[in-house]
Amino acid sequence: MPVVLRVGRFRFVIYLRDHAPAHVHVFAEDAEAKFDVGTGRCLASKGFAEHTVRQLEKIVKQNTDLLREAWKDYEGED
Repeated sequence: MPVVLRVGRFRFVIYLRDHAPAHVHVFAEDAEAKFDVGTGRCLASKGFAEHTVRQLEKIVKQNTDLLREAWKDYEGED
């Protein structure tokens, strides 16, 4: 599972051979969340406070192009 972006304590990961739609998993300490790359919306979260989820949504939106390209590189689809 390649780390495609690091921002502070957050690691943004794409699982190999994962399912559509394009999304990333974000890890920090014992927390994990999943975000849609196209919309930046949180699809699932465990262990992150709500304000942290909002912060992560902003980071995903700010890095949409990079994350979409990484998804295409690893998954071969949009």
